[in-house]
This record gives sequence, structure tokens and C-alpha cells, in this order.
Amino acid sequence: MTNAMPMMSTAMTAATATIFTTKTNTSSPTMTAATINVSLTKRSMWYDPLVGSYRHRAAGVSRPFGRSASPRREGLGAVRSAFSALHPKVASWAQRRLGHPTQPQAAAIPSIVAGRTVLVASPTGTGKTLAAFLPQFSRLAERIDRDELYPRPFVLYVSPLRALGYDIEHNARRPLREMELLERPGGERAERRRGRLRERAVRTGVRTGDTPQTERRLMLQRPPHLLITTPESLALMLALRTYRDQLRHVECVIVDEIHALAPNKRGAQLA
Repeated sequence: MTNAMPMMSTAMTAATATIFTTKTNTSSPTMTAATINVSLTKRSMWYDPLVGSYRHRAAGVSRPFGRSASPRREGLGAVRSAFSALHPKVASWAQRRLGHPTQPQAAAIPSIVAGRTVLVASPTGTGKTLAAFLPQFSRLAERIDRDELYPRPFVLYVSPLRALGYDIEHNARRPLREMELLERPGGERAERRRGRLRERAVRTGVRTGDTPQTERRLMLQRPPHLLITTPESLALMLALRTYRDQLRHVECVIVDEIHALAPNKRGAQLA
């Protein structure tokens, strides 16, 4: 797991932060500068606010199901220390839709906002994915405010499963839309100021082996700010200079379900 971090950074900038998520069933929570490990009750079914439906732990993909108890959430103090570190649009959405942060969110968000490389290890259904994404939505919103949202990827999400990647892309658009950050259908006209192209809304995209050639060409012309891919597709992109030049500007890499990648050749390929 540790080998993936420095080797991956050779294709990114020195400022690139990496966020790993994994499952754990440990009984005692621990936290270090680079690792956040939160122990909560394990459930076989859980509701993922980012995916927007109930998910089955073993399959790792979203599917409708019945009701499930909410994971333990922190109190008002955690809201101030976690959500308040986010851009006002993102913080307002989080408080309105989530109420209070879960334990992993309360512990991880401040470290991620600070730009640290973090491993979030907690049982399923505890908000790991949102803990990783909310700070990235915040950074993109700040870029819009500063008129610095250039047409290139800033956030790279790596999923071990294609289905999970498409789910994440589809449902990440909902909070972005509700935050008024998402690019509208048909795209928004970019503005050229001081010789550089700037955009006013966030664009998402998925690049896997199933992505049609027409969409791949469009991604090169208008790169998504949030790019979702798999280890195999990432390896192919890094082998091509055009993609590699774009990925040099990535500010954060999110590697989801790292436990599914680290022990096998896919983990070596990702590194």
C-alpha cells in the first residue's frame, strides 16, 4: 500500500495529495498523521449518500434495498470543526443534507482540507466516500470563486470496479448540482481572461475500457475537472503523453477500496 504513493506521484505534481479508503473491523479507533481508523458497527447493508441508494457490502455496487439504521454521527462541535472548514456552498449542503458528520468525516475532513495524504479506514456505511469528496468539491468551488477553474482534471478518483465508478460519477453530480457548482446540460461557455481559459462550472467524466472513442476524444478536448477511472485505464492514460500532461495538474487522488487492490497485481499496476 505504501509503495503506491511515491510511485504514483511521479506522474502528478509534487503538491498532489492522495486519499485511500478501506474497510476495517478493529475495536479501538486510532489516528495518526497519515491514518484515520474509526471503529463502528459493521453492517451488511448501508445507505451511501453520495451514491444515493442502499449498497451491498460484498458486491460493492449500489442497489435499492430497505431501510437501514444511520451510522453514528458526531455532535455540533464536530460540525464546526469539519463542515465549517469547507467552502460555504459545500458546508451549507452538508449541514442541510447530512446534519452532523459521521466519525470518519469529522476526523478526516480537516486533514484532507489541509492537503495531507490520508488513509480513512472504517466499516462500510460510515461516510468514507463523502469524507474524501466534500473537500474536493470545496476546492473546486474555491477555484470558481478565484476564477481559476481551468479545463483540466484536478481530482482523480480510482475505483476497483467499473460499476462503482459509474455510480459515483452519476451520483456525485447531484450534490454538485444542489451546490450550484455543476456544469449545465450543453456546457457553459468558458471565458478567456489574461490569455488563459477559465470555466465557471464543474465537469465530471468517467474513463474506463467501456468509454466510447467519441467520449474519449471529447475528454481530451474538454477534460473533466473530476475524472473517474480504474487502475487499468489509468495505466493506459499514463502511457499516453496527451493524458499524462493533463494528469500532471491533478491536485488530489482518491483511491477507493484500497484493500481490494493492494494484495494483488492490480495494486502493483496502480503503483
